[in-house]
Amino acid sequence: MNHAPSVVSDFAEHAMELVDQKIDDQLLDGDGLGTNLSGLQTEASAFIVPPALAGYYIAPNIYDVIMAIATAIKLNNFKGQITAILNTVWMAKMAGIKDSQERYIIPPFVSPDGTKVGQVQIKFSNKIGDDQILEGDLKKFKAVFSENITYDEGYENDDFSKNLVSKKLEAFLGTYMKASDAGSIYFGDISDIQDDLVVVPTP
Repeated sequence: MNHAPSVVSDFAEHAMELVDQKIDDQLLDGDGLGTNLSGLQTEASAFIVPPALAGYYIAPNIYDVIMAIATAIKLNNFKGQITAILNTVWMAKMAGIKDSQERYIIPPFVSPDGTKVGQVQIKFSNKIGDDQILEGDLKKFKAVFSENITYDEGYENDDFSKNLVSKKLEAFLGTYMKASDAGSIYFGDISDIQDDLVVVPTP
């Protein structure tokens, strides 16, 4: 019993971290079914290449994909800050692009540290697949907390006789995007977008 307060405090701290991670997962890829949140990937639009860019690129790379999506967002008349989220492996991949002579290539519109491509802010996350990209004005996606994370503990039924304690963490929140904001955020597979952008050779 002397150690119970410190044990409970330690549990609560780590449990809160797990709940934060769960909320982050749901905000990104929740499917909106049952008690699941409707996450960014669900609310985002499927990317359709603007006609002027379809078949425009000879060998589209990740920079071309990012810029094409940003262009589509701007063509939809959204003017907010655009952010692209990529898997963490792209931190190395983007820095490792080389020409045929094995020289590193950094396009003139990319910041030296790779965190900005044109006007697009780049963020890396382990929660997104390595062939996926989420890009847009992320402020258009709303997450509303009606009640923040709460931690409770107590006995239920015969827990006391079994020397057990029930612990519960809850958070009440919801997500939404306005219908008028469709086209402000896109989600898709990088390889598919590259295929849509590439020049189709003439037979």
